[in-house]
Amino acid sequence: MRKLKTVILAAGMGTRMKSELPKCLHEILGHPMLYYVIEAARECGSDEICVVIGHKGDLVRQAFADQKDITFVRQAEQKGTGHAVMMALDFIGEEDCDVMILFGDTPLVRGSVLQEMRMTHAKQRNAVTVLSAFLDDPTGYGRILRDDQNRFLGSVEHKDASPEELKICEVNSGIYCFSSEALRYALDRIDNNNRQGEYYLPDTIRVLLDKGSKAEALMTRSKSIVKGVNNRQQLLESQMILKQRINSAHMDNGVSIMDEYSILIAPEAEIGRDTRIMPGTVIEGHTVIGSQCVIGPNAHLIDATLGDRVQIASSTVRNASIADDTIVPPYQLIQ
Repeated sequence: MRKLKTVILAAGMGTRMKSELPKCLHEILGHPMLYYVIEAARECGSDEICVVIGHKGDLVRQAFADQKDITFVRQAEQKGTGHAVMMALDFIGEEDCDVMILFGDTPLVRGSVLQEMRMTHAKQRNAVTVLSAFLDDPTGYGRILRDDQNRFLGSVEHKDASPEELKICEVNSGIYCFSSEALRYALDRIDNNNRQGEYYLPDTIRVLLDKGSKAEALMTRSKSIVKGVNNRQQLLESQMILKQRINSAHMDNGVSIMDEYSILIAPEAEIGRDTRIMPGTVIEGHTVIGSQCVIGPNAHLIDATLGDRVQIASSTVRNASIADDTIVPPYQLIQ
């Protein structure tokens, strides 16, 4: 399989967040949204990752300063998604490889789905593969266009769609896999002749189809991964979905979650079998919990290491280790 480079677009201001922070730095379960996108890119096998920054980009650099494998490039002016990818052309370079395009405000993206997309792209030898999904309410999303034979014809932005096109419920997720040579060719030929005066990345599809190159839309059943975060309500909705994913994974591994609504577990936490997580418990950071423990109610663990058969309720453990068979009295701070 060809080398894979990933470009993550994270230059937007996120004005609807009503915040001084760049949108991609708003946190879900203790991590910036961008963290989850980067992890998904790594999970699908990305060899190199580039993040396109803009509004308060220095804060984004600072937040990921310890991750030396990430390249940052700046989009000084917001001229559309196509223009943002143009800023990463030096990163993509002249070598023949595949290029995945992701967005920094889609924290629900799954590495497994991206891997499936990458495999399909390679197997079908596409110039570009776009990930699509059916949504009951497609408002705000670009629409996937197909002919009467269900052949993929391209994508149209919501703001530029006709009344008939707006009735389409198959949407463009904004996630693409290109061959690098096709991407360079198409970016050189798109223009900003549209209502917004921007360079749209979906316009590259039409360029490639007009050239006779192969382009396909791969539909995913995982509707949640296309959800972007544009406001605080959507941030909360994404956290609820991600929290449910994490809780379900632990329950599948033999952990009892006693109240999924009041429990928060960081994505990197490890919990042993037959442990019970009681209501009101918050588990942050690289916390490791042994088997047959009772954690909570109202326990708070931050980067803690707990042995087997530990019991802790209404206490906080921060950057500390608790030995096997320990019963921690309530209202303690252990650090």
